[in-house]
Amino acid sequence: MKKFCLLFLSSLLSISLISQNPTVMKIWQTYNTAKSTIEAQQNGDIPEDHYKFILNQNLPAVGPQTITYDLYFSLVEQYDDDDFYEQEINIAQKSYNIAGREFTEEYLFEDEKLIYFFYKEYSDNCREIRIYFDNEEVVRFSETILNYNNCEDIISQVEYNKTNLPSDYDETVQTALSDANFIVKIFILFNVY
Repeated sequence: MKKFCLLFLSSLLSISLISQNPTVMKIWQTYNTAKSTIEAQQNGDIPEDHYKFILNQNLPAVGPQTITYDLYFSLVEQYDDDDFYEQEINIAQKSYNIAGREFTEEYLFEDEKLIYFFYKEYSDNCREIRIYFDNEEVVRFSETILNYNNCEDIISQVEYNKTNLPSDYDETVQTALSDANFIVKIFILFNVY
């Protein structure tokens, strides 16, 4: 019962914080729409618009590593060009392992710009990071530390907005933006329409 109350209160707090910022609320709606589309594609309800590539490597002192990218896109009709459709990236999912630890990253795009970044680490240090962007500026940043036994129960959570984000997180923000730009470049290379 204690876990349920804690989970309920943290969810309620997250929802109330999201609802206080219209940019974050719009990003959350865009995210939910994109995830629903991906689920419909995976269920076979609609055709898949998706690129997937896998990198396998064996790194010295680290061992075997697999990095998987899933790039989901939509086809947007174009009337003023010779091409009838243009591919527009929506979500990129990246999963990888390093020295037996699992990581997941998710990037949400709008007009090829990163608007949301999610990171989850499954290890002795289970944690989640969420960053909401507007024109590549941080709107909201949250870090959640989870119980290492199940990577679900919340131990602690901090939230920041663009005015009070500590400089300790600058590298995390810049890495998310840099990786997102890399993903867009890869997506453009795969663009077949």
